[in-house]
Amino acid sequence: MSDKALWAKCKECSHVWAVAYLPMELEKVAKLALAARCPKCASASIAVASKADVPADGAPA
Repeated sequence: MSDKALWAKCKECSHVWAVAYLPMELEKVAKLALAARCPKCASASIAVASKADVPADGAPA
């Protein structure tokens, strides 16, 4: 897939994953980001991941 992605980090369990791959319509990215839940613990408490949080190989942490 694309190497351009919107990455999120769970505030509860620190899991990092790609919420959306770009390019994509901004409205769709916003809907995905607002509805996102951690795939590991189902928490809705998420934030945009920093560059340091994103794995070098692009695989979910």
